[in-house]
Amino acid sequence: MKPELNPLLEEAEAFHSHLGPFLVLGLKAGLLALRELKAKRGDSRLSAQVELPYRVPISCLLDGVQFSTGCTIGNKRLSFKDSTDVTLTFAKSGEGVGLTLKEAPFQLLSRLFRGEHLNEKELSDLAHNVAIMNEKELFEVREQAAESMRVRI
Repeated sequence: MKPELNPLLEEAEAFHSHLGPFLVLGLKAGLLALRELKAKRGDSRLSAQVELPYRVPISCLLDGVQFSTGCTIGNKRLSFKDSTDVTLTFAKSGEGVGLTLKEAPFQLLSRLFRGEHLNEKELSDLAHNVAIMNEKELFEVREQAAESMRVRI
């Protein structure tokens, strides 16, 4: 795990109340979007839209996105919708970035997608596995116009 990610994981865990793989996945997706869009956390031009099955633990991804980007429901720069799929949309000033979750992390998290209950240690272990994965292992990155952007994971 990158040393600079450790304090961020600790802060995100304190924000969310525990460390789980979907929190980390949202955190890493948000950080990648910030870098790709040349934005900083809290940039008022940045927005995120998340569509996902609105159930725990998948919904924890929302807190990772909120924490990493500063886009929140309260500032109206994060929106979410209950869906059977999970999609992320990041946009800044008409620019967008598409991130598609690759097969390896999907397989790693497949038990959770199927709704299996894992204990805290199993969730923490999965979170650390996601945290140490390189972004290139996690996501395919595409630049695209914000209007047409849909990110399927």
